[in-house]
Amino acid sequence: MKSTAIRLEQCDSALNDPKRLEAVIRTGLIDTPVEKVFDRLAHLASKLLNAPITIVSIIDDKKQFYKAAHGLPAPLDTIREVPIDGSLCRYTLAGESIVSPDVENFDLLKDHPTVKAFGVKAFISLPLIDEEGNVLGSFCAVDMKLRTWTQDEIYYLNELTASVLTEIQLRQQVLDLEAEKSYRRTFISALTHDLRTPLSAAKLTAELLKRVHQSEVKTNDRLDRIVKNIERGDKMIQDLLDMDSVEANGKFPLVTTECNLAEILKNTIDDMTSIWGDRFELIIKNEAIGVWDRNALLRVFENLLSNAAKYGFEDTPVQITVSDIGIGKENMVKIDFHNYGEVISEKNQTEIFRPFHRVDSKQAKPKGWGIGLSLVKSIVEAHRGSVAVKSSELDGTNFCVLLPKI
Repeated sequence: MKSTAIRLEQCDSALNDPKRLEAVIRTGLIDTPVEKVFDRLAHLASKLLNAPITIVSIIDDKKQFYKAAHGLPAPLDTIREVPIDGSLCRYTLAGESIVSPDVENFDLLKDHPTVKAFGVKAFISLPLIDEEGNVLGSFCAVDMKLRTWTQDEIYYLNELTASVLTEIQLRQQVLDLEAEKSYRRTFISALTHDLRTPLSAAKLTAELLKRVHQSEVKTNDRLDRIVKNIERGDKMIQDLLDMDSVEANGKFPLVTTECNLAEILKNTIDDMTSIWGDRFELIIKNEAIGVWDRNALLRVFENLLSNAAKYGFEDTPVQITVSDIGIGKENMVKIDFHNYGEVISEKNQTEIFRPFHRVDSKQAKPKGWGIGLSLVKSIVEAHRGSVAVKSSELDGTNFCVLLPKI
């Protein structure tokens, strides 16, 4: 067993350990208001141990801060801290518990001024040790009469201490995730900006060269290919920016106005025809006028049409059907995107709208980020609509978009 002098020396060393102090700061708990989650644990400890005072403490190099406490006398119940020289729990900073049935005869604490000032007779304190071995503070119980702490009572306090640590660790993980999310947004913003600058310059150069070589068919074909690939790269960057915006804000931001859905589809199909050829058949059963975000719907239709072309057999058409249906009291527009091609498995049908999910396919070329359909889902749901997929060898693949006429 360690001598009192050695333990005091180890605790004093840990008190000012920069690594430990950094871990204490990372908890974000010093000088924070009372919280039910910690107060309940302190109260439960008092009941289980039949102890008049129980305290959850965080300890830095200057003070012991009471994050939660039950039964503290005034004025400590409102001050919620003691200077480090008045702390009994600082002697757990070497990572060892204190279990004393008779503090006045316990070498480590018997001469401590707090013992005499508050009439402490029995004391138990378990260190709060994080995953990296840093002691953040302690969970302690105090009694003003001599008592033997039973094995059950030690077990109860140990379990409650573990619960405090779990709460601290979960909060730290949330903070780390938020920091990572913020860093990722900054990174994506910088990356997309840096990528778009050379893409814009390359596209402008290719378009200028097309004007110079208007009569040269082969050269123009190659320049067209360059422009289309640059546009595809720019679209991928925009998808990435939009997905990041959805994750940051919880939903896709809309700017709505009255528009003709059939007209939007016709314009989109015209653009897609220049890339995929004359493979699209548009069937308009009902002329759909409603209040939607025109540009956002363009993104939806571009994604679904390009996917239908990529995954569909080249000798079969992609059929788009627009019709009105009523669901409950709501008047809805239904748009079906149908193709015959490689079947989407049942597993992929349940995961296909998840961000960065990509379906393995011999038909699909070129590859993308795997976020197009997650953007489709976000945009449609932002309009209070829905999107679903069905796929089988017999019936082909059909993406169904339902949009309310807002």
